[in-house]
Amino acid sequence: MKKLKKFWYWLEYIPDHLYPFKTEIEGQFVRGLRAYQANMERAFEKFGPHKIGYKLNLYRGIWHVFGSILVIIAATEISKRIFGTETALYLMLAVVAVVLFFQEFYSHPRRYHQSRTKSFTDWFTWVTPIALYLIFWS
Repeated sequence: MKKLKKFWYWLEYIPDHLYPFKTEIEGQFVRGLRAYQANMERAFEKFGPHKIGYKLNLYRGIWHVFGSILVIIAATEISKRIFGTETALYLMLAVVAVVLFFQEFYSHPRRYHQSRTKSFTDWFTWVTPIALYLIFWS
């Protein structure tokens, strides 16, 4: 269980490490984790605690959609190759939606003091591509 939790945190921090925008810190331009953390600190100072502004929200939202697409691809392949049934796909994606609900509305508010609005927005950006896939392409 500890290894699974460590892997989950590693996945959660991929966008932080791959932050592509340069930021000036002490006269030096940096990218990646240092730039992301500096921009988060600046956003907290500007907007208040635990509020990151529209630019960082958009960046995180794009990663949520990308992650959702990867989950759809993985669930589709697993359901076809291992279970051989479309019912398994629906069940797997429903479980993903429930796990994401737990993460966004229980885990993240406790760990990051995330607001309900942010929780809903994050969950919505995860689940919308899944719903669209199930409606139009399955």
